Amino acid sequence: MSRINKKIVKLASSIEDRWDDLIFRIKVRLRLNDPIQIVTYRSYGAADRLYVKGRVLEDKGIMKGSINDSLLNNLLNMYKRFESDEVPHARLKIVFQQQEHYVTTDQEGYFVLNLTPKIPLNGEDIWHEVKIELVNSSLSFSAGITALAEVLVPSYESEYGIISDIDDTIVKTTASSLLGMSRNTLLNNAPTL
Repeated sequence: MSRINKKIVKLASSIEDRWDDLIFRIKVRLRLNDPIQIVTYRSYGAADRLYVKGRVLEDKGIMKGSINDSLLNNLLNMYKRFESDEVPHARLKIVFQQQEHYVTTDQEGYFVLNLTPKIPLNGEDIWHEVKIELVNSSLSFSAGITALAEVLVPSYESEYGIISDIDDTIVKTTASSLLGMSRNTLLNNAPTL
């Protein structure tokens, strides 16, 4: 990437950060925020280490896609996904094995915690749940906002692992066609593809 392109990207990023900060401060002052939600990401770990990751966002009320959703409903839900409102500097309590850890979200609402379990994990259970609770935020919120993060810890007997970004959605992307890809992205949902 040329130096001019890098400068333009850096300037655009700076403008976006300032715009987001201004909108966030206005919403805080006028108490115009939507309810808050904690979105967790499935993660991984080992017997002596767990990696917990997620994001704190305003809840736009996006419902799970259905085969009966209209084109307008799919378009509206996709807009809500693209137009997420992150909650920066939110304080979270993460509890695992009765140990409490505290993290603060970054400017984009992300949080990451690399924690060491008090008791090393046995090789029998591969999925471990980690409880996350919103403790403090500059936005108004109802008490009791919690979420569970799922962390995969492979068995001791595993010789190797395959890491893939394939989750539960394998669809024909039509990535070579801008129009086809846009149609799939904006006007459909997972069950309708």
